[in-house]
This record gives sequence, C-alpha cells and structure tokens, in this order.
Amino acid sequence: MISELFANIFGFIVLTGIIIYMIFLNRYIKQSRKDNVEQIESQKKFRRFYNAADMFSIVPVFLVIIMAVNGFFFSFASVNGRSMQPTFCDNDAVIIKYVDLDGFERNDIAIIVQQNLYLIKRIVGLPGDTLTVDATGVYINNVLIEDNSYVSGVHITYDNIVIPDGYFYVLGDNRDNSEDSRLFGLKSEEKLIGKVIYKISTTTCPIT
Repeated sequence: MISELFANIFGFIVLTGIIIYMIFLNRYIKQSRKDNVEQIESQKKFRRFYNAADMFSIVPVFLVIIMAVNGFFFSFASVNGRSMQPTFCDNDAVIIKYVDLDGFERNDIAIIVQQNLYLIKRIVGLPGDTLTVDATGVYINNVLIEDNSYVSGVHITYDNIVIPDGYFYVLGDNRDNSEDSRLFGLKSEEKLIGKVIYKISTTTCPIT
C-alpha cells in the first residue's frame, strides 16, 4: 500500500505564504501613498524592512509552481506495508511520476488504485502478452514468473489468454504477503496512475 505525502502541508504553506504576501503588499501600497515629506523620513527604515522581506515575496509563486508539479507531473509518497520487500521497505519515501498508458513498461513499479486504496506493485504482464495462471504458477508468454501463486478458491486463474489492450497484470515482489492480480485480476489503465522513478530512502529490509 502507498500513501501520498506533503500535499496537505504544501497547501497550508501556499495559503499562509499568500496571506503574508498580501499583508506585505497592502502595507507597501499604504506606505507609497504618504506625502513626500513623510516618505523621505520613513523611506530608509521602510527600505530596510522591504529588503529583508523581499526574498519572501517570491515564496508563494515558488510554492504554487511546486504544487503544480506535485499535482500534475511528480509526487512524493511513502510505502506502507511489506508487499514490495525487499525492493521497498515499510515507510520508504519514493518519488512518483504520473504517466499515461504508453509510459508503462514491463517491470515498472506502478501505483494502482484498488478499492479506494493506492497500492504499489510490479508490472509483469503487458497488453498483448499471453497469460496463464493455474495451480503451477503464473506464466507470461509461456515463461514461469511465479511458481507458488495459486490457492484453490482464492486466486483468479487464466487459461492461456491474451491480455487485452489497456490492461496489465501486476504482482508484489513479496509474493507471500501481497494482494495483487492473483486476487483482484487484471488492472485497467484507468487504475494505474503512475510509476515510481526514484527511491529516496536508503533502507534495506529482508522479506518477512
């Protein structure tokens, strides 16, 4: 499972920054309306304040840009659970890139939506691949991918089908502790929202 980080924090910082910026701007406008005599007397003191505060005037714009990038192109997230051990450990921080259907390749670590949860899984089957899932394991194009995947009455089986366009077969790296396509089947492109492009954390963990 994966949970998004920082979105609420960024929103709060952006709002706070904009409020501070508007307060400063309002003060500057009032100051500029003083008559020339008062402005000359107060300009030196005000200029020092302005110079100190000037660098903060770009903060709201900067944060808005970060929010846009975070919302439409990339995002920070943290991994929850054991399903991707040892590739990812519980609480690992990662960077997600939002991509469309053509952006996914075999072995990509994808972020998928399953019953309103965000899960992190590895793509093992692509559109056009031949898929078999039975008591002996998972086969992609007649190649054994996982030999301990089937439990009668629990896992979904496939008999040499061709994965349709727009669908993917995904597995967790920790196969004994992963809810993946063996349980919920193929995932449509609408359920894949992006892929992990960078692991920020440097932690290591055994498969448990």
